[in-house]
Amino acid sequence: MGVFSGVESWWMDTTSAGKKHAATQAVVQNGLLINVDAGVSDSYGGSGSTWTDLSSGTARNMSLVNSPSHNSSLGYFDLGDSDQYISVGDCGLSGAADFTAEMWLNVDVYTANRWWALNIGQSSANSVHWIGEDMSGGTVTQQNMNFWNGTGDASFSNMPLAAAGNWQQWTHTFDHNSGGSGAAKFYVKHATADYSDSKTHGTMNLTNSNIHIAQKRINTESYFNCKIAAFRLYNRALTADEVQLNYDVMKGRFGL
Repeated sequence: MGVFSGVESWWMDTTSAGKKHAATQAVVQNGLLINVDAGVSDSYGGSGSTWTDLSSGTARNMSLVNSPSHNSSLGYFDLGDSDQYISVGDCGLSGAADFTAEMWLNVDVYTANRWWALNIGQSSANSVHWIGEDMSGGTVTQQNMNFWNGTGDASFSNMPLAAAGNWQQWTHTFDHNSGGSGAAKFYVKHATADYSDSKTHGTMNLTNSNIHIAQKRINTESYFNCKIAAFRLYNRALTADEVQLNYDVMKGRFGL
């Protein structure tokens, strides 16, 4: 196992040890609150309902709810569209905290029904929602990744998401100025897209520190039908270069 220096030349072997090197040394480590990777045996050994946090400091292990299947070769969990999701009760964020959330995923089906990829904090105002809606025939017509401040969203819409069945990296950063307001950025990177956009956002105030991945919030919505390989949460907004570095470290694993 080895790593060649240079932004465009990251390489790792496909063993658990190689994936661990990428997750715990090669990607950005500064500010990590949660660092879970389904391809690293120290993070998931192949059985049980705990996805173990690899970050240093306070362990914030995530719970695998209703037994999503695990692929140990590539390293991912397969979340169906019925009742499977991932959660943690204390992610380490509160109030108007700066943050970065990064997820490596492969969407099985972009359903017509509304779904939630990620919810940080409360499922109401002043929190973080990654919501998909207005899908038709498996073609993405609108994709919202947003903060909701109670009166309007800072939404990132019509983004060039990867087609169903393809791996991609989604990264969301927030750098607040004062009073919970600030700048939000969203990045989508995969084989055929390198997208980013910025939005000004009003007040943000997380009243709890829960995270839910792929869980529907009301009965009329759908669970998010996808594969999740890795999730990272930072207590600061990564720069564009840092987001790109994390992509370059991981992309070879997914054939990108």
